[in-house]
Amino acid sequence: MGTETPILIHTETIPFFNISLYLNKINAFQSLSIENKGEENLEQIVVTLTSDIPCFKPFSYHIESIKVASRQEVPLTGLKVNREWLSRLSETETAVIEIALLKDEDVLVTQDVKLEIHPIEYFPGFEILPQLIAGFITPNHPYIYQ
Repeated sequence: MGTETPILIHTETIPFFNISLYLNKINAFQSLSIENKGEENLEQIVVTLTSDIPCFKPFSYHIESIKVASRQEVPLTGLKVNREWLSRLSETETAVIEIALLKDEDVLVTQDVKLEIHPIEYFPGFEILPQLIAGFITPNHPYIYQ
């Protein structure tokens, strides 16, 4: 079915992610949608997201049906970050997040999304989300007391 039914995965992500963005309720994935450009409806599809580094916990979402020539948004409210791992990160890493569409355990299509994961002290400057500068103030960090 994967070769006979064109399925497109559309994603929008922010340029990087770190614990500061997470704590300010900014999601790494701004949107995820599945487009059915085939000639038949797609039924009982499971969308999964997995990362090659432990910055995100595995995520899955069940879609009942995607009609022909339509696009289905995938709500990402259940996508959870690994807060403990992010808070310990000391060097920038590149996460490869695999998005897969499954039907009855068969993989229909996959797409990889690369995302830079930065340590807490990384500030991108004032070109990207300058309003978050206050999120980098850490008066309660144990290092401050030393």
